[in-house]
Amino acid sequence: MIENLLMIGLSNAFVATGMALVVFVVTRKFRHAPLAHLLWFVVLLKLVTPPVWSWSVSIPAPTSTVATSGIVEYAGESSTDHGRQHSSDNQPELSPKHDAKIGEIAVTDVGDVTSSTNKNSAAVGPPVRPVIALDSPSTTRRRGSAQPIPAAPWLTWTYMAAAGWFLGTLIMMAILFVRVYRFRAILRRASEAPADLCQEVASLSKTAGVRSKLDVRVSDACLAPLVFGCGGRVVLLLPTSLLSRLDSDERTTLIAHELAHLRRRDHWTNWFTMLITTLYWWLPIGWFARRQLSRLADLCCDGWAVSWFPDKSVSHTNY
Repeated sequence: MIENLLMIGLSNAFVATGMALVVFVVTRKFRHAPLAHLLWFVVLLKLVTPPVWSWSVSIPAPTSTVATSGIVEYAGESSTDHGRQHSSDNQPELSPKHDAKIGEIAVTDVGDVTSSTNKNSAAVGPPVRPVIALDSPSTTRRRGSAQPIPAAPWLTWTYMAAAGWFLGTLIMMAILFVRVYRFRAILRRASEAPADLCQEVASLSKTAGVRSKLDVRVSDACLAPLVFGCGGRVVLLLPTSLLSRLDSDERTTLIAHELAHLRRRDHWTNWFTMLITTLYWWLPIGWFARRQLSRLADLCCDGWAVSWFPDKSVSHTNY
């Protein structure tokens, strides 16, 4: 099962990398932010969808070799005759001239294939038994070939790669949880926005067609304005240092830009991209696609803000 999951992950990474190269060329040829955003999102989505085709990679596993050899000598059997009379070793035949009587055993000599019976009685001899002997040129030697024994499953390259992938994912998840915890601490310390700012946000939300109820907060922390959604609660966090430097038109454009993020559900897209890069932490194309999505989302929101308030168009890059 672990090998199958590893092959699925590698297959998705391979296909997504090929898709990313195509998207990179297309987006350089055709400059269209919404389309480019959709294409890069599909690239990341491919990493968690079922594979297009299944393929496997043969990875040699470390083995330990155990040599098992034994030398067997058969009484009354030479090395030359053994190959010729191999079928007679296990099934001795009675003499064709005499029938074996009850209680008597007819013995056939393996070496010269002659009967030891006479006309009056059948000579009964001791059973032929294999004798274990040391190396001798006159004996037949049967040596077992060295048999490679596979190493323990957890020592194979496949399991080692899967373990490294899993360990890296755990580390990335721990880093993500720490960052979310610190950000939620900033939210707890943030204060409620002034009444006039809340009224302005409510008015702009109606114009932008945003129906979600926003919890507007201001913070003294040094961060960019953002929309944070988790567990049904949506927070619009604005830094006080930035608000103090903006005039009325610039502030309207800033709020409209963040409302566009909310209407586009970019906060959910951000969660998705964070989870993808946490899972595929080793794949460079995942991080590149995540940066492209963030940049293109800002461009799309600038376009929405300008369409809502054409007389107050200010680029988000000025902030």
